Amino acid sequence: MTSGMSDRPMHLPAEATPDDGLPSYLELAILLPSTWPMPASGEPLGEAFEDENTYWPIRWLKIMARFPHEYHTWLGYGHTIPNGEDAEPFADHTGLGCMLLLPALSLPEEFQELVISPAKTIHFLNLWPLYRSEMELKLAAGTDALLDRLEAYGITDVVDPDRPNTVPEPA
Repeated sequence: MTSGMSDRPMHLPAEATPDDGLPSYLELAILLPSTWPMPASGEPLGEAFEDENTYWPIRWLKIMARFPHEYHTWLGYGHTIPNGEDAEPFADHTGLGCMLLLPALSLPEEFQELVISPAKTIHFLNLWPLYRSEMELKLAAGTDALLDRLEAYGITDVVDPDRPNTVPEPA
């Protein structure tokens, strides 16, 4: 999970109004399976994070947390970001190469926002890794069309680098 992304508000579109419900303050999470190689609490990061096949979810938390502040923009529900222009796979052992922002379904609803003050509510979104063809479906037909595919395949919000592509590339 990120910590500090919400220290500054994101740069919402000039035409945005409070009624739009766009979050000014955001933190991000990525849910990893219990089998993901992670250093034990208190241990140095060590070899586990020297291998990009292990580190890519953490790297993407960092990339996404910096993105709105570096590019003077904002992130919100349903936004997708490819890994480079061609949505290159995040690591050698996966074809996933894009990130989608959605609430975490595996966590309680109370996890989705934290009211700090009347002027500051921090929203929480989860990173969902996607295949390029899944991102292209979302861009062409909308987030709901992609969510229908993910649900039909039983895809959860926990990272699975070997999960099936719900929008297979034409053979």
